[in-house]
Amino acid sequence: MIKKTAIVVLILMLVGFGFVWFKFIGPFQEGADKFGPKTAPRDAALQDDSKITRPDSLPANAQAGETLIQDSGKNLYWGELHVHTAESFDATLFGNTFGIEEAYRFAKGEPLTNAGGEMMQLSRPLDFVAVTDHAEGFGTRTHCNDPGLSLMDRGLCWLFNQPNAAIFQIFVGAVRGTAELGDTSKPAGVYQQTTRQALTSGSFPTCKLGDGTPERCYDNANKDWARYIELADRFYEPGILTTFVAYEFSPSLPDQGKHHRNVIFRSSTVPKRATSSMDVPNAIELWKTLEADCGAGCDFLTIPHNPNKAWGLMY
Repeated sequence: MIKKTAIVVLILMLVGFGFVWFKFIGPFQEGADKFGPKTAPRDAALQDDSKITRPDSLPANAQAGETLIQDSGKNLYWGELHVHTAESFDATLFGNTFGIEEAYRFAKGEPLTNAGGEMMQLSRPLDFVAVTDHAEGFGTRTHCNDPGLSLMDRGLCWLFNQPNAAIFQIFVGAVRGTAELGDTSKPAGVYQQTTRQALTSGSFPTCKLGDGTPERCYDNANKDWARYIELADRFYEPGILTTFVAYEFSPSLPDQGKHHRNVIFRSSTVPKRATSSMDVPNAIELWKTLEADCGAGCDFLTIPHNPNKAWGLMY
């Protein structure tokens, strides 16, 4: 009897190990081989830089007074309104190690060396830039450098700071939500009322497990936002580089749908909190909240991002 029980237990353990291997360990190893930091030099070695011609670098002041239409008073400026840094957990999981300050220095024309040993530099500095990290990630990893973290906190912080795309796929698959299918017999463009379950506060594992973690993440999100505002002000150089205070509003849709918007503020007079999809479920509520929170001197615009994956909701 004992022998049979031991065999059953052994079989169950093997089945459990097999499940964990195929569900987690195997994908983690595969993701590390494709996107891990050790793969960057290998990938860089496969490139043939002799196939391209590097343009001559231009100084930042070459842009001053560049007239689009003669005597019209309208100038043409070049910039970037969608930049992710390692502050966005998805960017980290896909191997980005550069932070906000590096993004601003790169925009100013300074060189950066990536994990593969390649030197990257703009041939011409930007006139303006907006760092638009996901507001949903604000506060989720801020505590990771705090002393005295619990074993669970340390484990989750380690997990979500690993450059491994498999972690991203598993996490997004778990929180993506569900949706009722519409009537496929109806022609495209005919509105159909459906029910969708979006992200909720505390969905991120580092904000979900343990006592007081949702409240900690909520408070830290405001601290992160204050840091974005401070850095945008610090790197702003009138006539050289305009740094917009900004973020990305990223509500989750089932089956990888996107309903994201970049929120760009006109000045450093901004709300005290970056409203995310943890706070409001859709763009209409986002606009209402921004209007309510923006006081005197605060102005903003929102730019649709990935409308091709938005199920037509942005139109």
